[in-house]
Amino acid sequence: MNTKSSFGEIEIIEFPATRIAVLEHRGAPPYLMASVSTFIEWRRLYGPSPKTSATYNILYDDPGAVAPEDYRFDICAAITGDIAPNDFAVIEKRIPPGHCAVLRHIGSEAQLGAEIECLYENWLE
Repeated sequence: MNTKSSFGEIEIIEFPATRIAVLEHRGAPPYLMASVSTFIEWRRLYGPSPKTSATYNILYDDPGAVAPEDYRFDICAAITGDIAPNDFAVIEKRIPPGHCAVLRHIGSEAQLGAEIECLYENWLE
């Protein structure tokens, strides 16, 4: 099923169970990019290349609805092998299978919040 939003094409897919390497960002949203940088460094040293491994972001909270210190966001990459012990706090998790609404974001981070809000309002109610 495909449909359009004001931001682009939304596709409903059956997502398979996926093993992921995860860096868990916990804390105020302005510090998220520091966590992203840490994950990128881990990926350069140990992880799968973005060219061969899907990248995911898992958002648990609306930053406007939780205290800054309670904000949760996982930065992830699909994996097939084990994660070696590391000093980056990257761990393994699993994305469960299920129906997903997919909206590909291309562009600045400034528009990302509005796209996420559109998905929540129209698809996750």
